[in-house]
Amino acid sequence: MNNMKTNLNKILMALVIPIILTQCSDKDLSEIIVSDAIMYVPIEGSPMTAGYLTVTNRSDASVDIEGINCNSIMAEIHDISSTDTGVMKMGKMNTYSLKSGSSLVLEPGGKHVMAWGLQQIKSEYVDCSVLVSDADPVKFKFLLKDRG
Repeated sequence: MNNMKTNLNKILMALVIPIILTQCSDKDLSEIIVSDAIMYVPIEGSPMTAGYLTVTNRSDASVDIEGINCNSIMAEIHDISSTDTGVMKMGKMNTYSLKSGSSLVLEPGGKHVMAWGLQQIKSEYVDCSVLVSDADPVKFKFLLKDRG
């Protein structure tokens, strides 16, 4: 009888431990989706350009977007705000909390990606990653487009 209890305990532990471990693992980034990623080729003579995309959180938990990394160029997520006197200013966003079921839309006239160093890129795409707290980066590609 004692032997039977020991075997049953071993079986239960073998079933329960994997469930507990999966609940303690990092966020499931397959539920963080990057879409509509385009970046404009810089205007002739300009060292910088802008990129736009949407990041959607389909997971059950909030995630913090901590920035963007594009290995071959310098890139930052920027926001536009106005001062008390009505002057518009632009600056780097450090963190953006993306709630479950919501999207961060980076678009002209609002939050966007500022990029430098695109002149040396000869391909149609730029490989980048959205940096997410407590998780691996979410990889995506910006499609490079001419303005107009």
